[in-house]
Amino acid sequence: EDCPHPEDSYPCYCEDDEERSVMHCNNLEKNEQLVQALQKLTDFHLYTLSVWMFDTATIKSDAFKGPTFKEITFTHSQLILESPPFLGQEKSLGRLTFISSFDEEDPLKPLSMGHLTKLKEITFEKNEIKVLKNDWLTSVGPSFRSITFDECKIEELEDGVFSKLSSLTTIFVMNNKISTVTRSMFPKDASSLRSITLSGNKITSLPTDFFKNMPSLMSVDLERNQLTAIPESTWSPVFEQISRLYFADNPIACDKSLKWITKKAPPKQFTGRCSKPQSLKGREIRLLTPAELRF
Repeated sequence: EDCPHPEDSYPCYCEDDEERSVMHCNNLEKNEQLVQALQKLTDFHLYTLSVWMFDTATIKSDAFKGPTFKEITFTHSQLILESPPFLGQEKSLGRLTFISSFDEEDPLKPLSMGHLTKLKEITFEKNEIKVLKNDWLTSVGPSFRSITFDECKIEELEDGVFSKLSSLTTIFVMNNKISTVTRSMFPKDASSLRSITLSGNKITSLPTDFFKNMPSLMSVDLERNQLTAIPESTWSPVFEQISRLYFADNPIACDKSLKWITKKAPPKQFTGRCSKPQSLKGREIRLLTPAELRF
C-alpha cells in the first residue's frame, strides 16, 4: 500500500522502496512517540516498520496498534518488550529482526509470540547474547519456521534451547563462539527440520545421536569450525539423504576412518578438504578413494 501523508505519520516517516512501503521511526525516546505515529494509520497496510535508536524503558504491548506490518526491524535499540508484544499485528506480522539491540546491560528476555499467527521467522544480528537460554522463546504461532542468530557472540546454548519449536524448518546459528552442541537442543521429533547452519563457530565434534529423528534434513553447514573427523556413527543416518553438506575450513584428518564415505553416494554439494596427512593436504574429501585412506 502507498505511504500515508507525512503529517499523518510524524515523528516517523514513510518511503516507498521498490514497491514496498517502509515506515522509519528513528531516535524515538518514548512509547508515546511511537503511538503518536501509528495510531492515526489504522487503515494502512504497510510492508516494513524500521525502528532505529529507540531508547525507552519498556515497549508497551499496544504500542504497535494502528497500521499492520509484514515485518518489523529494530536496530541499535534498547529493548524490553511488554508481554504479549506487538498487539494489533497478530494476523499480519511475518518477520521480526533485532540488530544490535541486546547486550549484557539490556539482555534478551523471554519472548512470547504464540498470538502472532503469521510469524514465520525471527532474526538476531550483531547482538551480545553470551548464553542463549532455553526459555528465550516461550511460545510461537503455527506459521513459525525459521530462527537466525548471526554474530551474537553466543558461547553456550542451554540444553533444550530449540526443543519446543517443533515446526522449525531452518536453524541458522552462525559466526558465534559455540564449542559444544547436543541433540537435545532440537525437538525430539525434528521431522520438519530441513536445514541446520552452524558455520563460523568453535565446534570440535558432534554427538553420535545428533541427527536422530531428522527425516527431512537436506542441508548441513559446518564450515569454519574445528572439526577433525566425520564419524560414520554420527553421519551415516543422514549422509545419503542430505543434498548440501559443507565442511570447508575445518582441520579434517583424512585417514581410514573416512573410508565409509567412499562407499556411499555423496551429497550433490559437498565441500571440505583434507588438512592432514601432508600427502593429502588440500584434497577434496568427496573425491577421496579407498586406496588413499589406508592408514
